[in-house]
Amino acid sequence: MHFPIWIKITCSDFFEGGLTFAESLDICRRLQQSGIDAIEVSGNIHGKAQQEIGLEWDGHVIRDGGYFLDYAKDIANAVRVPVYVTGGFKDPRQMETALKTSKLAGIGLSRPLLSEPDLVHRWNQGKLQPARCVHCSKCRTPEGNYCTVFAARDAKKGANK
Repeated sequence: MHFPIWIKITCSDFFEGGLTFAESLDICRRLQQSGIDAIEVSGNIHGKAQQEIGLEWDGHVIRDGGYFLDYAKDIANAVRVPVYVTGGFKDPRQMETALKTSKLAGIGLSRPLLSEPDLVHRWNQGKLQPARCVHCSKCRTPEGNYCTVFAARDAKKGANK
């Protein structure tokens, strides 16, 4: 029996004493040798991503429109398995450019889809405005994962009709 095994790895813990990018890269190389089918690169900046944009960690800059893009590009250049990246993407044009200018196999989305469940459909219709997600990380609640910002705003709009 064979089925694809992907791993999702943090590119860095972004704090002193945490996992470094060099360690993550070494782990990715070792996992490739063990037969992993794909790697998804993420990062450990939960809830503080917007404050981290422009900062440099482990020789890489955290970018708006793809926090971990530079890290993922370096991993993709170092391994032979498909590499995906997630974190901070919401503009389809930026995503397309990232894919065309790198060896990345794809981009993962999460929070933008919580904010706008029909996002992919909208983009496929040619309506290429960025996702409305504001990357506030308030979508993880004790009641489950959903966009608290736009759920409240949309409910208020509905009440005002």
